[in-house]
Amino acid sequence: MPIPKRSADKGNASAMTSLGVLYESGWDVGVDYDKAKLLYEQAARAGDAQALNSLGEMYENARGTWRDYQKAKSLYEQAAAAGNERAVSNLERLKALQKLNAAK
Repeated sequence: MPIPKRSADKGNASAMTSLGVLYESGWDVGVDYDKAKLLYEQAARAGDAQALNSLGEMYENARGTWRDYQKAKSLYEQAAAAGNERAVSNLERLKALQKLNAAK
């Protein structure tokens, strides 16, 4: 894993997001939600749409943070506006879920 780490340490937003995915999934490094969240936040501040979406998923699913649907929705909206297709799907699903819950 030295290449993504070196690039992330140099401020490469895409590498930060990739490294965040590794920490979130535990692939080859062990699960560390705190590190994943920190890397996603740094990459998101640099405008990385995938990081915005991944951070939204962490908030929606309470991975490494508290569950916060409003924060997740805001992050999905930012990622979708930046062209992330997965965020578009996540946003549509979250809105439908909120609509169903409101109808109960």
